[in-house]
Amino acid sequence: MESRSNIFFWSLFLFPSVVLWSSGILKEGLVWLGLGLSVYYFFRLINTPAVSSKTRIAYILYLLIGFIILYEAKAYVLLCIFPCLAAQFFIKTVKYCKAHPIITYLIFVLLYTGSSFLPLILFHSMNPLQMISDKQTDFNRTSKGGIYMEDIRFGNMKHGNVLALISVADSINIVPCSSQADSLLHTKGIQYLASNPVVYKEWTTDTKIPFRLKKGTPYSRITIGSTDTLHLKASGKAVYWVYIYTETANSRVFIEPLKPELHSLLKAIPRALEISLLLPWPSQIHSIMQAIYCAENTFVLFLFFIALFFLKRPGANIDLVLFCFFYSLMMLILIGLVSPVLGGIERYKSVVIPFMFILLLLITKKSERLNLLLKS
Repeated sequence: MESRSNIFFWSLFLFPSVVLWSSGILKEGLVWLGLGLSVYYFFRLINTPAVSSKTRIAYILYLLIGFIILYEAKAYVLLCIFPCLAAQFFIKTVKYCKAHPIITYLIFVLLYTGSSFLPLILFHSMNPLQMISDKQTDFNRTSKGGIYMEDIRFGNMKHGNVLALISVADSINIVPCSSQADSLLHTKGIQYLASNPVVYKEWTTDTKIPFRLKKGTPYSRITIGSTDTLHLKASGKAVYWVYIYTETANSRVFIEPLKPELHSLLKAIPRALEISLLLPWPSQIHSIMQAIYCAENTFVLFLFFIALFFLKRPGANIDLVLFCFFYSLMMLILIGLVSPVLGGIERYKSVVIPFMFILLLLITKKSERLNLLLKS
């Protein structure tokens, strides 16, 4: 047990993506805090029923604090772990569920997923498939990079703006409509015009620096809350102001556009798991960080094959195996569906890797051959 604990400790806390993303001034640090509070005090609550009322209330308060932190930092993590916590609670408290943990987890995950469609069915609002599709569209749009210019005719950004998206290469087709615009464009550049101080000043004072697009310039019309209109040609008449400038992501991967339909989601799941578990392939490595990500994935696959070779029945730990499996599965599918950038994938996956390790350790036999193999 001690050797296995050492393997878990060093593999977990020296794993580059976990250390990198959890130790920075990013949301992942808060996610780890929320996960730690939620998972630790949840299992303390259900595994120590003989504690005093005061202690039980303290556990519940810490659990709720963990939930709040997760909700505020990254709500989708809470959404993925909540059905696992619910299933685990019933396994510990209901005799039938304890005797049939696999069925319990399947029922809870399926009912939980199905219940997300209730607002759509009852109130014709909040389609979860549309929300995932929109999030994927936003990520794809951002990863492509480009220059976003708001159509001045449609007023303040707060009220549903209409944007023209052009490639960075087409910035030469941006034509100033005033002497101020001409001076800033040629002395400061597009990146300055799209910087936060300039955009904020234009937004709050409602004094926009006007530009046009040369006639025939290719662009896409982005309407917030509606479907994008692609492959348009500028008329040369519309007046815009520069809103956002983004570079193309170097580690961008292709994700098939997701339609807000169930069969489209199911069809996309295998590709989503490939993206979140296996990419980048060695042929896709173009930087040191990508090489590190590839090495991480290779290491996880290595441990997976070791687990298969030394596979054991989980026995009393089957509920923990299912907990880690379903949480990891839901997170990996969601990450692979919406994130088209390798760096982003590894960042979001950093809160999944520990649960994958726990899963692999729980299903691996304690064997002298295994110890020799891992020590070598």
